[in-house]
Amino acid sequence: MKPIHFVLTMVLTFTGISTASNSQTAQEFMNRRKEVISRMVPGSVMILRTSDPNARFDVSRRGGNFYYLTGIDEPGCTLVLLSNDLVSGTGALSATNEVLFIRPLNSARVNWDAQTIGIEGAKTKYGLEETGSSQFAQEFTGRLLVSPLKTVYIDMEKPALVNAPLSDNEQLIKMARDHGATFTVLSPSTIIKPMLSVKSPAEIELTRKAVEITAEAQREAIRSLKPDMYEYQLEAVVRYVFSVNGSKSLSFPTIIGSGINSVVLHWMENSKKMEAGDLVVVDCGAEKDMYCADITRTYPVSGKYTERQKAIYDIVLNANEEAI
Repeated sequence: MKPIHFVLTMVLTFTGISTASNSQTAQEFMNRRKEVISRMVPGSVMILRTSDPNARFDVSRRGGNFYYLTGIDEPGCTLVLLSNDLVSGTGALSATNEVLFIRPLNSARVNWDAQTIGIEGAKTKYGLEETGSSQFAQEFTGRLLVSPLKTVYIDMEKPALVNAPLSDNEQLIKMARDHGATFTVLSPSTIIKPMLSVKSPAEIELTRKAVEITAEAQREAIRSLKPDMYEYQLEAVVRYVFSVNGSKSLSFPTIIGSGINSVVLHWMENSKKMEAGDLVVVDCGAEKDMYCADITRTYPVSGKYTERQKAIYDIVLNANEEAI
């Protein structure tokens, strides 16, 4: 077996993909928020929240509807959108259609932690009309939910058990009900999901970039594959290609299943030594700015299929081509 440092040396020779930014602009996110507001029924608000930091070093990614409307990937945020009728006239509940609450800059820890974009940064860099400290989010939404609203768009995740603790959003709605609120609750996805099916040029380019990075990782997996490598070593090659090409995260945990593991649909231990004659399934996906790819291929560890392996491979390939 060749040492893994030699395998990685081979990886360093591949032709990389451009890592130039294809990110969406602040204007694109602003346009989405305006589109959502235009689709909200009269007398309605939408509340989107990201999870609070669950540890001192929080490296999770949030994504979802909040990111789709803001481009911000931070914990402890609350975005509130108000229908047009609630920001005009004598009964206006707010001076603006959109309010973002975000963690302020922490000068005491500037040399310790990566900083949030801050209250002003959210306004100037991301085009949010009104921004405030996250510590005021609860008070603002609490007052809003006891005002005369007809509809509240908010995610209400239901726990698996009836006696499980209420989620933060369930508690928020329950407290509003306890104070006499009678509004209807709808998922934000009733408005946002139809919008997701139409991709902008920037979204298409991000998706294409995620696919290109994933395809390059698959090609490098073929070039690096050798008998007596461990599955996790091939996974390391895939992760390396993702990283140097600008993918900071995975679409899902990488599956490297060889031999008997190749028939386990979601094998993620990646612990087996790959042997001559084995097939190996490489199922991986790069993520680029929240847009994900997913490509699965099956390779012969020895570099050449046996007659039986080739026959079955061709059956699957032909079925794939016919379906397309």
